[in-house]
Amino acid sequence: MVRLTINGAVRTVDVERETPLLWVLRDVLNMTGAKYGCGAGLCGACTVHLDGRVAVRSCQTQISEVESRQITTIEGLSRDRSHPVQWAWIEQQTPQYGYCQSGMIMAAAALLAETLNPSDEQIAEIITNICRCGTYARVRSAIHLAAHFRWKYRRGAPRIPNPSQAKPSQAKPSQANELTAFIHINATGNVDLIVPAVEMGQGSQTGLAMILADELGLPWERVTIRPPPLDRRYNTPGRPIQSTSGSYTVRRCYTPLRKAAASAHEALIDAAAAQWGVTHEECQLQDGFVEHPASSRRLDIAVLAADAQRFLTEEPRQLLDRKIHIGKSIPRFDLPAKVDGSAIYGVDVRLPEMVYAAIRQSPVFGETLTSFDAKDVKSRPGIIEIVRLPNAVVADRFWRAKQAVEDIEVEFSKSSNGAVDSARIAQEQLLGLGDRSSKAEETLTAPASVDTAPDETRVQQDYSTSFLYHAPMEPMNCTVRLSESRCEVWVPTQNITAAAADARLPS
Repeated sequence: MVRLTINGAVRTVDVERETPLLWVLRDVLNMTGAKYGCGAGLCGACTVHLDGRVAVRSCQTQISEVESRQITTIEGLSRDRSHPVQWAWIEQQTPQYGYCQSGMIMAAAALLAETLNPSDEQIAEIITNICRCGTYARVRSAIHLAAHFRWKYRRGAPRIPNPSQAKPSQAKPSQANELTAFIHINATGNVDLIVPAVEMGQGSQTGLAMILADELGLPWERVTIRPPPLDRRYNTPGRPIQSTSGSYTVRRCYTPLRKAAASAHEALIDAAAAQWGVTHEECQLQDGFVEHPASSRRLDIAVLAADAQRFLTEEPRQLLDRKIHIGKSIPRFDLPAKVDGSAIYGVDVRLPEMVYAAIRQSPVFGETLTSFDAKDVKSRPGIIEIVRLPNAVVADRFWRAKQAVEDIEVEFSKSSNGAVDSARIAQEQLLGLGDRSSKAEETLTAPASVDTAPDETRVQQDYSTSFLYHAPMEPMNCTVRLSESRCEVWVPTQNITAAAADARLPS
């Protein structure tokens, strides 16, 4: 048993002493704010603090090294996102996809604990975390902003105000009346927007909520957003699948969502007008209430939602096309959870009695497993099963499974792909250019208006760049819960339909 002090609380854990701190946090304590990225201490997604000031990569820090230290994770940086760095991160709209941002925030907070007002050069030198989305410019701006307000606070200025109160992007479903496939009104009077797109960090879900709020006449605080179920009604407009790609979400959904909101707007007014015995034109809907100004009567849309369903039409009589929220800079729905560690990514899913599998594949594409010897790992603590898949270990914790599968003696088939390296690929690409004299070289002639030397000047230069793997920082992962009649899948994907097909789920 090992005693650790994490975010001010003493925790006792039963793990091997060489276990990395990251996997104690994630596997044992279910604290998933620190992320598993590279597992080699390079990307920084797993960054935590020791003794409030030292930033360390928790995937490379064994718990035997931190028993007497004060450990702070992203969950313990502040209780309300009021830490200057978290506030600045929201103010600058820093995260995109956000998987790396917990580690980035912890690294920035440690920097500011030691350096009151860091220069750009100091930020570049100290903050070595990797951001797959390339948000480095916004990270630098946010650090400067946090340093500025922290400096003012030290000089006696009021405490930084609580940041954005935006609701999380995956609010829990509530009992609601469905007006359209996209628009549900729950018992509290809030409108749940069922978004047909995955939030990739570009604010598309927030953009759709702005469209809804403007057309339906809602205050911003009464809109929540939820992911869609597997259902053809939520196919991407103009496509036969549920997917998110090409930065097309707002362009494809703008008109369909506007029409759906306009139909809901008219139906709610019709329902109230019918109750009051007045005409549609005598009523108005604003701030979540249908009002009859002549009699000063008003009804919350929550009261009208059930009755409004009978007044719905496929095509609205007109679009209001109001732009109250559209065109304004509104903090994205997904940001608060991305700066306090509460955002749940695919790899963060935790279920009761869950077990973990780690796989081992050939490092050479196309080669397959021929044999393996797992006798030395079968008796290790927590190992449940060895599976040929081509080769996998199932255990009670991911770290145990990962260590075991790496220690299994394996043999893979051999292929010509084993001789492929970067130099060979580059040479093949050069040969593929063919006749370089006609395709890859040009004579640069200055415009007539520019003075030139009497002799023609030829400039020739070859440019090349290394291969860049177009991959996310979050490792490939999938969680499945099976029963006799049901298969539930949690997977980070932009294509819900494809994921369902791979799981053999009916569409």
